[in-house]
Amino acid sequence: MRSSIPNATKKRFPQYLRVLQELQERGNERVFSYQIGNMMDISEYTVRKDFMFLSVEGKTASGYDINLFIKALEQELGFTNHEKIILIGVGVLGNALLKYNFVSHRIGKIVCAFDCDKQKTNKKNYGVPVYDMELLSKKIPRDTTIAILAIPKEDLETVINQLMSLKVKAILNFTDGLPRKRKNIKIYNIDLVEMISKTIYDFQSQKK
Repeated sequence: MRSSIPNATKKRFPQYLRVLQELQERGNERVFSYQIGNMMDISEYTVRKDFMFLSVEGKTASGYDINLFIKALEQELGFTNHEKIILIGVGVLGNALLKYNFVSHRIGKIVCAFDCDKQKTNKKNYGVPVYDMELLSKKIPRDTTIAILAIPKEDLETVINQLMSLKVKAILNFTDGLPRKRKNIKIYNIDLVEMISKTIYDFQSQKK
């Protein structure tokens, strides 16, 4: 029976997946632990220890098979690049997310977007159809479990309630509002201002 995976290791798994996918896109087939460690600024020992929790093994002489470890990480994380994601809000930030989605969708893809502004709907942005918010219940793809929110904070609670009624299980919240806690749905608040503030604080602390 496999021992339980430490939380720190679980948090690194998505980072490993991204690094390996980048290496694969560059044409690499194998990689050594020290190379992964250098890309993530962690020790090669940490990489080897974390990878011991996966169902595949590397070889001392030739390193890790990138394709096999990508599949193992996707299986462990429970997703593939076929994961369906919807976007609510097609303003400046929403369009930036759609552009990134067009360039790279390694762990899922935004398949459609919604907005209340009718001037932004009934068209495609970066290949993604944008629908009127009133059509959410009709146009949301079947089995969609993840939504990204880039909307005004005044609309946050209403939209979350709508998504819950449609069986969405996880939300990435890019608004500047903090929603109330709910059961049966995971809400991840992504505050860019807070992240920048923390970065500045860490930088200033190092100078003292």
